[in-house]
Amino acid sequence: MAVEARIERRPVRVARRPWAGRRGDLGAAGEARVNQAPSGQLIHCREYFEYKRRCVFCDIIRQEVADEERLIRLTPHFALMVPYAARSPYEAWILPRRHACAYERDLTPETVTDLASLLRGYFGMLVGTQGDPSFEMVLYTAPNQAAKLLPNEWSTIAEDYHWHIEITPTPERLTRIGGIHVNETSPEDAARRLRDAWA
Repeated sequence: MAVEARIERRPVRVARRPWAGRRGDLGAAGEARVNQAPSGQLIHCREYFEYKRRCVFCDIIRQEVADEERLIRLTPHFALMVPYAARSPYEAWILPRRHACAYERDLTPETVTDLASLLRGYFGMLVGTQGDPSFEMVLYTAPNQAAKLLPNEWSTIAEDYHWHIEITPTPERLTRIGGIHVNETSPEDAARRLRDAWA
């Protein structure tokens, strides 16, 4: 009895972000959690700034706006994009186009309206394309600078850090191999599908 096996080869993008760490278990809806991943991100942003003398997120925004492949939506105040090393097929980042390290200091009535519109549109797309999946939304902002533990601990944070929001749909389905996220959908395809579904 002969058994025929066929292996299908598909391109898979495997990447680990420099600041990626274990996010821990998912909490109840709306539960705030503090863990080590944000401090690693702050350190890597500072190291990039020390090397390049500019913000890594500002560089990402410039490159993504110029390339347009992973860009979902561009507004006067924000860029909505699928990151290069997306952990899930429809993961998205919302980055303010103007450099600012702290969310609470950057908000104006215009930016709040713009951000709300982007969030409404993105979640509307998810409902339309994915059937209202669960999601994890994380706001990354500068730490409380008044609570420094060491002198000059965050002396360059205003220049090196960029607040942003990361949204990961269906976080319970993330595939990891040895701590590295594996995503079989290219970010370019995901961004194209999300652009096409924008209502």
